[in-house]
Amino acid sequence: MSGRSEKLDLPTPECSTPVDDGLGFIGNYKLNLDNKNRLIVPNEFRAILRRNSEGSNKPIKLLVTIPHDRYLKAAVMPVSEWGHYIADLERAPVLNLSAQQILDFVTSAATQSVLDPHGRIRLERSIVELAQLEKRVVVTGRRTYFLVWSEKEWTRFVAESRASPEEKAAKAMEQMGGARAPVTANPSAQ
Repeated sequence: MSGRSEKLDLPTPECSTPVDDGLGFIGNYKLNLDNKNRLIVPNEFRAILRRNSEGSNKPIKLLVTIPHDRYLKAAVMPVSEWGHYIADLERAPVLNLSAQQILDFVTSAATQSVLDPHGRIRLERSIVELAQLEKRVVVTGRRTYFLVWSEKEWTRFVAESRASPEEKAAKAMEQMGGARAPVTANPSAQ
């Protein structure tokens, strides 16, 4: 595939076309990382970044980190968004060791990147390794920032997100080592 973005044919919300009417970064794109770990940022996302830089001719600086949740991915955001992104973690009490560990992880993984004249950002090797990114990636919007997923991890996320509540409960019980609850389409039929 060339460096052009390709819309994904995965089940996503009907409104997955990015527009900047106050919606921010939305939508999803299947892209490639090149051999230097550069990613072409989708046109719609670049337009938002440029508008938010207020027409400045200065390079657009971005911060890239690894969110601390159950899915492997990288978060890419304007530097101005960084404070908002970690604010809740910073407000956690010092004795909340889990929150402090997450804050340490997210901040220690963080790197800076710049949107180059060709609309690309370079992801540091540490980010690529931590997020287990491969050549094929999926870029998804998350309103004030965007995420870069491996294609495999995105597919897993979509499948788990689409599972029925009964399937999710059964899987949770199984993971906790409990008896597997029967999954029925009609709970009153039990």
